[in-house]
Amino acid sequence: FDTGCTGMSISTSLFNERYSIARERRENNLWGNVELQFSTVSGGVSSLNAKKPLTTTLDDSPWGKKLDGHLIVLGLAFLEGHEMTVDID
Repeated sequence: FDTGCTGMSISTSLFNERYSIARERRENNLWGNVELQFSTVSGGVSSLNAKKPLTTTLDDSPWGKKLDGHLIVLGLAFLEGHEMTVDID
């Protein structure tokens, strides 16, 4: 299974939002230690993180204007030290 991404690809709107915050706070870099947390079916929390992931923007959201949200594609940098299982029925 290959995500096709090494670092992180995000929606342009999310990138611009983070860029504005970083400039306002005079931060040295845009993406330091990035951590994403997901709720599990069993009620726990699973975390993935990467240090300074290579980050690119996505031009358009794949769902068009139907959903107001951000898209984040995680790559291999977030899977280091983890195992991933993909169940396909």
